Amino acid sequence: MPKPLIGFFAAAMFGSVLSVFNGVLNSASTLFALNVYSPVLGKGKSDKEIISKGKLFGLVLAIISMTIAPFIMYAPQGLFQYLQTVNYRFYYTAHNL
Repeated sequence: MPKPLIGFFAAAMFGSVLSVFNGVLNSASTLFALNVYSPVLGKGKSDKEIISKGKLFGLVLAIISMTIAPFIMYAPQGLFQYLQTVNYRFYYTAHNL
């Protein structure tokens, strides 16, 4: 790759990662607000209050994600194996309740 394009490629990759992260946070906040908070704790609350709780959940989720992310590099068998292990634990726990 030509040297002038390396920075452009890095910027495009960084922008893509931030876009995906933002999309996941937005989706998680919406799912929490509409499917967890609203039916369980938000009965009788206004849409504004439910939205504020969804935003707070997104903020907490973002902080937790950014705190955990640096430790993934210490996963003994790499990122893919770490994700497989985490997915298995959530799947196994959810189906054996």
